[in-house]
Amino acid sequence: MFVDDSPSYPMTFVIEFELYGEIDRDAFQSAFDQALLRHPMLRSMIRPAKSNRDCWVHVEQYDSQIDWGGIDDPIYVEGAGAYIDLRREIGVRVWGRNDGERALIFAAFHHTATDGIGAYQFFGDVFWYYAREVGVENAPLVDLDPWDLRKRLQANVSPELLASKDAEKLSHDVAQPLSAKKEAEDTTSARFLFPRFLSHTFDKAEFRELRLKAQDAGQTVNDRLLETLLVTLADWNEVHAENHVGEICINMPLDLRQAEHPAFSAINVVTCSFIRRSHEQISDREGLSRYLREESIRVKHSRLKSPFMRMLVQSPVDLRDAETSYRSNDCLATAIFSNTGDQSRRFQAELPREKGGVRCGNLLLTDMTGVSPLRDKTRLAVGILTYKRLLKVAIRTDPFHFSVSDSQELLDLYMDNFRNR
Repeated sequence: MFVDDSPSYPMTFVIEFELYGEIDRDAFQSAFDQALLRHPMLRSMIRPAKSNRDCWVHVEQYDSQIDWGGIDDPIYVEGAGAYIDLRREIGVRVWGRNDGERALIFAAFHHTATDGIGAYQFFGDVFWYYAREVGVENAPLVDLDPWDLRKRLQANVSPELLASKDAEKLSHDVAQPLSAKKEAEDTTSARFLFPRFLSHTFDKAEFRELRLKAQDAGQTVNDRLLETLLVTLADWNEVHAENHVGEICINMPLDLRQAEHPAFSAINVVTCSFIRRSHEQISDREGLSRYLREESIRVKHSRLKSPFMRMLVQSPVDLRDAETSYRSNDCLATAIFSNTGDQSRRFQAELPREKGGVRCGNLLLTDMTGVSPLRDKTRLAVGILTYKRLLKVAIRTDPFHFSVSDSQELLDLYMDNFRNR
């Protein structure tokens, strides 16, 4: 993630929280600062250290100021996300927008520092501290030992993979990019509204009906969403692409946390699997469903010793050498598909529930959204979330290639295909 980073395509993912109630900005800033003290990776930078190699280095002074504004005040960035330079700043940046009744919190996290689960766990702590700041006490926080971070390599890979001497490179088979309807804009001057999410929410009744329909087909909702995404990408490119060179490829992040691991603070403990299908395979809907279900089960069971993990274990220690090994101008994935489920259930902080939502002092957490970073030529990221027994499908598209109306058209096609499968 660090090697792949650039100002135009930063390796930052975005989380948005909607809270009802009148937020106390000073209390929230204090809560944010206190939570940072529990999560060393989010308040560290990358600098030369051991043997003059780039390392994570704890810094005493850093900017953690939240950017506040009115509920309708826009946020602008100059790329496909919010760029965070880990050599000069810590791995999280936050914007707050509020009026007297509602608050929106936008947080950009550098994926080198943490994954989505770690980010949500961090904000669970922020909400816990906020409740205390406004006079509400909850159950004590779980102790987090910073020395457990030394165990994160063992948490990422299996013992047999660590012992392996067989070098393996990640396949750089060229994937078919998602075709754009507009020309790329000048990357040196373009400014875009942030975070530029589009989403669709299925209510409780619709969600239940979709689960039953998936069960009747021998699928999970996740299987059905993944299958429908492949179909949608193929349908979109059939209409908008000039040629069909390469396969449709979906990058699907997988969590590597296991029951025997300690309670980590916010870190990156994910791997990637790559689901590839040709247009001909996608057009065989019965075969697509059957083999995709089998592949989904297989990649989850083999995630600790996948080719991607083997490539990381064999990677150069020096980031300058790693940059030569990993940098590629090819399209490595057509889209990213990440199903994070109900991340409020992953909060390490115990917070009360009210009307199905999390109560944070005088605030009620009513909604949340999260979407992965966009790599150059990977023009779509899809985030699946459940909260309050609702199912939300959120997308973020490459703003250099997709207008808001194009993105809405793509989301509508995806949702129509999903309902009608």
